Amino acid sequence: MGIIAVLLFSQGHLGGEFYVPFWVVISCQAAMGLGTLVGGWRIVKTMGSKITRLTPMQGFCAETGGAITLFGATYLGIPVSTTHTITGSIIGVGAACRVSAVRWNVASNIVIALGDHAAGLRVNRGVLLPAVRVVPMSREPAHISAG
Repeated sequence: MGIIAVLLFSQGHLGGEFYVPFWVVISCQAAMGLGTLVGGWRIVKTMGSKITRLTPMQGFCAETGGAITLFGATYLGIPVSTTHTITGSIIGVGAACRVSAVRWNVASNIVIALGDHAAGLRVNRGVLLPAVRVVPMSREPAHISAG
């Protein structure tokens, strides 16, 4: 929502005051809902039962461990992915019961996919960042009114 609103503001479509239009909020919520409806169940199924079978107590422990890791990383200023964090927590909880409880072929596929994702981000940054620096931006600085 923020990126869309900033783009609208920077192009003068919001007038002189910065705000997030209601239609942007609704369309972003619809996009997230549809994405979850279409493919989110696969992620939930993989994380909750294909890596390792989680009991409610193990799920609580994985979520708590992931949250503590995220809070610690945020406090230290370390950028981390919530997906990487919770995946590691689920694998850790499964391995804490029995190392054989983790389906390591599924876990390794996830690690490979996350590695591919990180490599793709680096490539995008290497290609897009120099291109953005070359593209001329607005001649006038954007001013955000105080209200």
